[in-house]
Amino acid sequence: MEYAEIVRRQKSYFAGNATKTLEHRLETLRLLERLLKENEGLFLDALEADLGKSADEAFMTEIGIVYEEIQFMKRHLKQWMKAKKVRTAMTHLGSKGWTILEPYGAVLVIAPWNYPFQLALTPLIGAIASGNTVVLKPSEFAPKTADALFHVLSQFREEIMAVVLGDALLTSNLLIIVFSLDQAV
Repeated sequence: MEYAEIVRRQKSYFAGNATKTLEHRLETLRLLERLLKENEGLFLDALEADLGKSADEAFMTEIGIVYEEIQFMKRHLKQWMKAKKVRTAMTHLGSKGWTILEPYGAVLVIAPWNYPFQLALTPLIGAIASGNTVVLKPSEFAPKTADALFHVLSQFREEIMAVVLGDALLTSNLLIIVFSLDQAV
């Protein structure tokens, strides 16, 4: 599918407000956690092939950190989503003010090569927990990890999360697509 179409579909899905609910965010995080745990061996093999990381090192520096990030988000998400009362200016005497955190929409995550699992998924987890949809572009310099992420995360509906594989030219094109679609909205 054309990348601009993926981003359009994600923006349309986001506009329907489904991603803004606590239930949707938690369900997506739970599914992500389950898929990662079910495919942990695939990721360990990929990290060894790409970076020569032993299973222990890969778990300590990448996979375990991602699991902790998911747990942290699930534990705090409900509190973070609550409106927070703030003081109002004297010129607005009698009024009440609230800070309400809102998601951005469709987010592009571009992962580097040096921690290709952790630095792809921790920003993705934050984006999902915040109520965004995500296009993930793993590093082409860690091809086995990129392929594993594509294989596993392709089980999500593209409207919520899509993984795209390619080189620096694709990254540049994705930036142009996301930026131009943002300007059109």
